[in-house]
This record gives sequence, C-alpha cells and structure tokens, in this order.
Amino acid sequence: MMEIINAFIMPPFSLVLILIVGWLVQRRNERVGRLLFTLGAVVFILIFMPITGKVAIQPLLHAVKPWVPGDPIMPEVVLIPTGGAFEDQNHRWWPNNYSVSRMTSGLDLHKRYGLPLIISGGPMPGSQDSEAKILFRFFNLEETADIRLEQHSRTTYDTARNVAQLLRPAGVKVVFLVTTDVHMTRMAASLRHQGLQILGRPFSPMVYEYTWWDAVPKNVGLSIWNKALNEYLAIAWYLATGKISIADFQH
Repeated sequence: MMEIINAFIMPPFSLVLILIVGWLVQRRNERVGRLLFTLGAVVFILIFMPITGKVAIQPLLHAVKPWVPGDPIMPEVVLIPTGGAFEDQNHRWWPNNYSVSRMTSGLDLHKRYGLPLIISGGPMPGSQDSEAKILFRFFNLEETADIRLEQHSRTTYDTARNVAQLLRPAGVKVVFLVTTDVHMTRMAASLRHQGLQILGRPFSPMVYEYTWWDAVPKNVGLSIWNKALNEYLAIAWYLATGKISIADFQH
C-alpha cells in the first residue's frame, strides 16, 4: 500500500499529474489552470536541479555525533543495518552496493578497535536467507561471539527494536551506527527511541558539495530529491505512528 502511495507522491509522476490537472482545469477556469500548469512546470525544472535537492537533503546528513578515538564516550558495539539485496539470473542472492559499503566500513571498525559487530537484516521475499545472512556470506565471515546476526528485521523500526532487545540483557547502551548518511537520521532516532545512545560514521554514496553546474537541470537532481523525499515521508510516518518522537532527533 505504501509503495502505491509513494508512486503517486514522488516525482516525476506527481509533477506530471499537476501539469495534466492544470491543462484540464484550464478549459473551465483559464486563470487557475494556467497557474497550476505554470507551478507544475517551475517545480518540474527545480526538482531536476541538483542544487535544490542538495539543499533539501542537508538536514538529513548530520544526525549523529561523529566518534573519533579519544572521545570520552566509547562505543560498545558496531551496528550495520543492511541496505538491500538482489537476485541474479542464476537465482543467486547478492547484497547491493549500500549493504556492501556499510559492511566494509563496519568491518574496519570491528577489526581496528575490537568492537563487537551486529549485522541486522531480515528475510528477503523469494529467498531462504535473510539480508544479514546474504551479506555475512558475501564477506566469508564466521559467526562468533563478536559477530552476531539479527535476521528478523524488515524495517528500520524493526532493526531498532530487535537490536535493543539483543543488547538489553548485556547492559549495552552506546551503539556505533554505520549506515548511509541519508538513512542515518531515521535509524538513529529509532534507536534512541529504544533507549540507546548513538555515535556514528555516516558515509555518502553521492557527493553533496555545491558547484555551479548544480543549477543545470539533470537526472541526478531528481535522484537526490527522491532520496530526500523518501526519507522525509518515512520520518513523518514514524512520527505519526509513534515509532519515534521529536526528542529522538537530539544528539
């Protein structure tokens, strides 16, 4: 259901819809129709300009306090929420680029500082294995006391709840979160809502620095906007359903 709603809300479909409505309304009320058509056209151009997407996405990029060795607060565990997987033509499952990038960064922390590692990702439709297991197998790892798999979570909220349940008996409170920068805000807020303290190392699969070329409309602008809007809509849904609160954004 949410996928259908997103398809109607997210550009470019929503913008095309505004243009069509404007054209139809113009037959009955030329002034209102022209206004809608012009609005849709202007927004259509703006949404393809990378600079507008980069401005919109900035609030999502600073969700956690970056941790560096020597800080008074020491992380107790590294958490890697998976970012997806796919099936190839031979019906073999592989982690996607987001999962691999998160895992590479998380493994570096695990090995460099000796921190325990949790890989969280639930079952994939059509696969017998969880996302966590697929990623784990891709890196040829062995499950030990220091590397644990959480294989039941399908959503960001599930990850926060299930990981908190894993950590609670051991009294672990400080989590080093490794995920993509755009996802960091919602994931960190969800974990804080479960009573955990979050440090992190967000990384970016895209470059969000400003250049003069960002004022030129191109497909990457739409891509940035879609990432930002997806997260803002998900955050709004989590707030509306009580999965997180405004206080959970403080760090």
